[in-house]
Amino acid sequence: MGIVFIVSLVAAIFDWRYKRQGGKKPASRDRWMFGAACGVCLVCLVILGLMGASAEGLGAATPGILIVLFAVWEIGRWRIRRKNPIMSKETSDDKL
Repeated sequence: MGIVFIVSLVAAIFDWRYKRQGGKKPASRDRWMFGAACGVCLVCLVILGLMGASAEGLGAATPGILIVLFAVWEIGRWRIRRKNPIMSKETSDDKL
């Protein structure tokens, strides 16, 4: 999980720079879907807790779930960056 987290952090830095340079920001539907996925995971943890799962087990599973959600979000953002590259000024001047 550590490698997945590190790769996701690097991707988040690239995404931050992409958005800062004028790249496409996440759509409201994307943010809503990510929030819904987080909500489903939270509900699953609560249900497991009510069914008698140990608090220690749920606490150990929570960081893994969060890392996977973060990685899935960054994979989606990577797809957006590949679909919508930023045109540099030199490249756009050459095409005119």
